[in-house]
Amino acid sequence: MPASFPLDHPYVGPRPYSWADRTQFYGRKHENRRVRDLWEGSRFLVLHGPRGCGKSSLLAAGVMPALNDSNVVLPIGRISLGAGGVTPNHGIGNVHTFSLLSCWSPEQRPVEIQDMTLVDYFRNLPSSLDEYGESRTVLAAIDQFEDLFTAYPGRSADRVEFMDQLSTVMQEWPTLHVLVTLRDEFYADFLAYEDKLPRLELARERLLPLSAYGAVQAITGPLGGTERFLAPGLVESFVADLSSQRFSDGLGDSVTISTDRVDPIRLQTACSTYWTSLNSDLHQIEAGHLPALSEPREELLAWYRAAVARVAGRLDLSAHLLLAWVSATFLAHDGRARCALEGPAATRGMAHHVPAALERENVLVAHHRLGSRWYGLAHALLAEPVRVALPGGCGDHPQTWRHLAAAEDAWSQGAAAAARYQCTIGLKAATEPMAVIDLHALLGLMADVDSDLPTARSHYAEALNVAKSTQDTARTVNLALAMGRLERKAKQAASAIAWHQQAVDLGPSDPRAFRELGASCYEAGDRREALEAYNASLVLDARSFEALEATTGLLIDLGCDREAVEQAARALSVAPDPVAAARIKELRLVAQRRISQGN
Repeated sequence: MPASFPLDHPYVGPRPYSWADRTQFYGRKHENRRVRDLWEGSRFLVLHGPRGCGKSSLLAAGVMPALNDSNVVLPIGRISLGAGGVTPNHGIGNVHTFSLLSCWSPEQRPVEIQDMTLVDYFRNLPSSLDEYGESRTVLAAIDQFEDLFTAYPGRSADRVEFMDQLSTVMQEWPTLHVLVTLRDEFYADFLAYEDKLPRLELARERLLPLSAYGAVQAITGPLGGTERFLAPGLVESFVADLSSQRFSDGLGDSVTISTDRVDPIRLQTACSTYWTSLNSDLHQIEAGHLPALSEPREELLAWYRAAVARVAGRLDLSAHLLLAWVSATFLAHDGRARCALEGPAATRGMAHHVPAALERENVLVAHHRLGSRWYGLAHALLAEPVRVALPGGCGDHPQTWRHLAAAEDAWSQGAAAAARYQCTIGLKAATEPMAVIDLHALLGLMADVDSDLPTARSHYAEALNVAKSTQDTARTVNLALAMGRLERKAKQAASAIAWHQQAVDLGPSDPRAFRELGASCYEAGDRREALEAYNASLVLDARSFEALEATTGLLIDLGCDREAVEQAARALSVAPDPVAAARIKELRLVAQRRISQGN
């Protein structure tokens, strides 16, 4: 296996950059340093700018990787879970606090954080001292802070209470430094709460779209990891085209005006479009290879349709069916983006490999919170293309999946009782085996997360029986994996191995089955069998951080320290966040120390 991975696609498309994309993030060098310095030097920093100017990308891929290692850095948080417009009246104390803590503590169960306050969280946060015995600075970032003013209209009192909680923790923890990103049009709403914050240490920074120089860097920088390059003078003319905007006077006449800024979303959409159309043996990119630019919304719509068509072609699905599923699953009735749970059996009625393929095309993005994996649109700006891309209007879930969708929305916001109720009435109304499977699977997952193992086992077994009787192999494999995880959680390693071996036998091309088998073998104490299973998973999915991290640790356990150092380098190249990268660095340090001691 090579020491590093080839860069298959250097552009992220119309989605925000993540920490894992940091080596591909160009064009914001000055902004990276300035925002980092302001955050570390101010108690509260507001990073604001127009919609789509790149605030989330700058924070995740530019500022976070540049932070001083002496700081305690919390994961980037959100104060809205993005569910389908559900506003539960029961189940959680403060909806914004609950949402934020689900990001800061993604492994915690909903019941563990539903009544927790920010004060409770910071009191439970382990104290950390620097080399001089002083408390280390805690850096906390909240992305898309405008959610405070737009989400959950039925719980407006939660806004005031959330700001009161935030004010209290900033007063009681003087080492806490907070950064929020905010769209310009909501800045006036934020000012209404400004008096609750430490005024003398409040800083503001406005982010603009890319400058022409930054746009050139954003286009050419990522190509350094490829064998391709742009023809001389091409990037400058391309940037000039991207910076032009067409305006209409409302009477049918339009005029094109050149500006000094480039919309990052438009740039990434255009670059992603041209890249996917290039022949594999092409090295020099000429003007004819670049897409014809039109109106930004039309460009984004064309990109979205092409991305879905590629997935449909690879998976032998109907593109119309896939467009309808994305629309019904990830748009609420009011047109806002919503999330969907990767369930134990399927994702909102669709096999797991479908949303995974859409994630690889940057149509969807996955988040881990509340102990589970959730999918959402890669960017809020995709909501309009998703809405209009389907001929005849928005897709809608058939009655089969409406109860499942309602249950997921309720559970994501802490209303577990309401979620179970939706599953129960859904089972009574279900006429299709797939719906019965997925509803039982969700009930099993909710019980599993709450550590009610007998109830979880019962629901998983019901779902598995239906899947086997209908010869639904994909759901059978997924439920065997779920049963195995449940047995492993119950410290029944032999039973977990049996379930996961069954999943491997039924799905020999599924890398998840091998990863789960490796985890169960490890739980049983068989390091070599675990390593073999994880290596088999890496043959199928060489970029799996989970497998690379596990094999790094196993190689150390087995005394293969030099191989462990090499594997750690591979794991670091695909680490999803700084916390994961820190774990790998610790493992690498252990192996390096043992190597030096052996010499």
